Amino acid sequence: MALNTPLARFDAATTFRIPFNSPVCTLLVDANSGNVKVEVLMDEEEEAWLTYDTYTQDSIIKLDCNGCVVKITPSGGAYATLVRP
Repeated sequence: MALNTPLARFDAATTFRIPFNSPVCTLLVDANSGNVKVEVLMDEEEEAWLTYDTYTQDSIIKLDCNGCVVKITPSGGAYATLVRP
């Protein structure tokens, strides 16, 4: 998925590529007793994902993953909103 809009809200797993030299994105986590897992693709051939972090509380996070493929996975009623400049 491309980052075409400045604001995107996810309630299911979503994968996208952050281009090189992109400004830092902001991730808003609305936990709702669930969690949001952020993973970075380490190896495209083997689909090897590295867990960047798992958020279990409402949070605002600076997401600086230039040139990476990122997967955001909300679960248990959580939502994630990605805001980019």
